[in-house]
Amino acid sequence: MRLSIILPFYDDPNEALRLLKTAYDSFTQPVDLEAVLVDLDTRRHEKVEPRAFPGRCRLIRYATFPGLAKAKNDAVAASTGELVLFLYPGLLAHKGAIERLMQQLDRHPEWGAVVGRWTTAEGQLELGYNVRRFPTLVGIVFDLFLINKLWAQNRVTRTYKMHDFDHASLAMVEHANDCMFMARRDLLQRLGGFDEKYFLGWFDQIDLCRRMRALGYAIAFDPDAGFTSNGRPSLLGRLVQEHYRDFYATEYFYVEANFGRRGAVLLRGVLVLAMIQRLLFSFGLPPARRRSLVARFRSHVGDPYIQGMKASYWSLLKASLTGFKTPYIKS
Repeated sequence: MRLSIILPFYDDPNEALRLLKTAYDSFTQPVDLEAVLVDLDTRRHEKVEPRAFPGRCRLIRYATFPGLAKAKNDAVAASTGELVLFLYPGLLAHKGAIERLMQQLDRHPEWGAVVGRWTTAEGQLELGYNVRRFPTLVGIVFDLFLINKLWAQNRVTRTYKMHDFDHASLAMVEHANDCMFMARRDLLQRLGGFDEKYFLGWFDQIDLCRRMRALGYAIAFDPDAGFTSNGRPSLLGRLVQEHYRDFYATEYFYVEANFGRRGAVLLRGVLVLAMIQRLLFSFGLPPARRRSLVARFRSHVGDPYIQGMKASYWSLLKASLTGFKTPYIKS
């Protein structure tokens, strides 16, 4: 059975090649393997050579930033494997982890996809990011107002982000992060791929999981297939930093499609207040106090990142007031 590894990358082609080599080295026996690398950084002019990868390898590049959903669809179209593994920077596969995912799909034809267990570079479980339940409108609002940081034990967040779930157990889940997501290629094609309306990712994956489950296919979480972060921000985190409005435009279209027009209007109001909250946090607090709060809330980003986002907060505030009128908002 052939496996196609799809690895989108944005800011560091050498990191992508190292991760691909680590993925290949994780196999304990020969496998029919190919790779599709997707370069999302249209500003880079140097040639990227997919060296150090012993299998077939293809590189896709773009003249303009395509969005993550389209990039994934193009990579699936370019692949030839019966199984497809989406692997994002910077996750390192443990020995045998990818093989285990392949074996699980081979044993369970009723499964449409399977994901492994993601831990930080320090060995801590990425609680809330491996798997989630489908978002409710209240859950989205709680996230935007950072209530999940201020009151981590609240019932809404615990349920939505599956803090109440035993992450050491094999289980069927509603939504799995696609940073190490293995699926059947023919099923992805039957579903029509990712909805490119959800331009910058995350919500395209939620939508895909909904449609996959609607066809009767389960999505499995297997904690015995381990992946560890290399300590750098996730691919989506890197993209959101430079395409902040695009990400929340994506969220807006998801809310409109799943919670109706009233939900979308509510989201715009929440985004306005949430951006005012972030701007006050960025501008209004002494640096030492702000750094202390960031550490206390166990944020995935530090104070320098927050300071660098002021222009993006202003930009999203303006877009939320005027409305999201196009399939996505160009950054």
